[in-house]
Amino acid sequence: MSQNKALRIQFLLLLLISLSFAQNGNKIEAFSVKNLSDDNMVFEEYKGKITVINFWATWCAACLKEMPQLEKIYNEFKREQVEVIGVAVMSDSNKIKKMVEVTGVTYPILTGDRKLLQRISNSLVIPQTIILNKKGKIVARFFGDQSYKTYRETILHYLEQSQLTGAPRTSLNYSKE
Repeated sequence: MSQNKALRIQFLLLLLISLSFAQNGNKIEAFSVKNLSDDNMVFEEYKGKITVINFWATWCAACLKEMPQLEKIYNEFKREQVEVIGVAVMSDSNKIKKMVEVTGVTYPILTGDRKLLQRISNSLVIPQTIILNKKGKIVARFFGDQSYKTYRETILHYLEQSQLTGAPRTSLNYSKE
């Protein structure tokens, strides 16, 4: 079996596993959280985009390891109606700001608590990433740190699905890494 085919099979298995954990078709309820400037951010602002919500904490090594992967996704897809949002939970705001500075992430970082994580995901596992389609429905969920490739292939799948349903989309840079 070719390496490319083996990688595709691995990706499909990861996608199926993540979809089995997601409550497919469920919309997450509206929520409001603070950004690092202490301004209120309302989730509704992200509707109409594929939204990647990553729950993390400053004390979580796997979370910090994953942040550069999410930054890369954010930079690649920010013109494609894809939004990446980090939600720091169970962490002190000063430590959050310091970790954002250390990791160099530029995607929006919001602050939440255990109740928010439990309410949205029904789980306290971090890192945890939920991907919503443009209608705000959960289409994938990942527990633990994931690779750039896993996120990229999942997002491309749902962008293609959006294109098939008539949603406008610009062309993508399909560079291989």
